Amino acid sequence: MIISIILGFLAGIVALLGLQCVKVGSSDPLVKGKIALAGALCAMVPVSWYAFKITMQFYDLFYPGTK
Repeated sequence: MIISIILGFLAGIVALLGLQCVKVGSSDPLVKGKIALAGALCAMVPVSWYAFKITMQFYDLFYPGTK
């Protein structure tokens, strides 16, 4: 879970670098779009990972948590 939080934070930083108003990196709109897309894809990884973990715990018969 800690890794997914770190990956989500990293995805936010990469997505911020892809904004057109930020002058860090390239000023080419095509490159900025690719950087923003990379940030969005990086954000999907921890969300999907966490959702998979929750789903597996829900279907686990021996999970001691509340259902």
